[in-house]
Amino acid sequence: MNYKKLICVTIAVCLLLSLSSAAKQSSEASGSCKVGDDGRPVSVVLRATDDEEGFLRCTDSDNDTEMYIELEYVVIEDTYAWFAGVCTEDGANLTGRWLFGAVHDGGSPGKLVDHIWWEWLPESDDVEEIAKSKVENLDIPSENKPITSGDIEVTDFD
Repeated sequence: MNYKKLICVTIAVCLLLSLSSAAKQSSEASGSCKVGDDGRPVSVVLRATDDEEGFLRCTDSDNDTEMYIELEYVVIEDTYAWFAGVCTEDGANLTGRWLFGAVHDGGSPGKLVDHIWWEWLPESDDVEEIAKSKVENLDIPSENKPITSGDIEVTDFD
């Protein structure tokens, strides 16, 4: 048997397998942090992938409330991620409302270098289209939430 040929075939197969597995990887934004929201510490957990799946969960232990947003639109580019979704449960009468948000991964640790913004969109008949448009246009939401601890990581495999 020709060993040079066998080695070349083996290398080619390994390259094809690594390329196919890299193509299946999806970019993601994830992490947990604490932010200051109107002077209150709020714990935030984010998981978003570029195949438009994920969630944002915020817990305000001072007021014993938690809100959960199912993300429906996600764009990940470089060190930024934009997302929008519907609040499916909360303790502040926001269920059914659309939230638009963005994060920036400025490095580790996240305090002072990572950023997170969000805004509640006004209720209207076309709110979902507005949310989708804001994500696609890579807008920056109006409310910057200072990160006081934790880390948000954005991994872009493109």
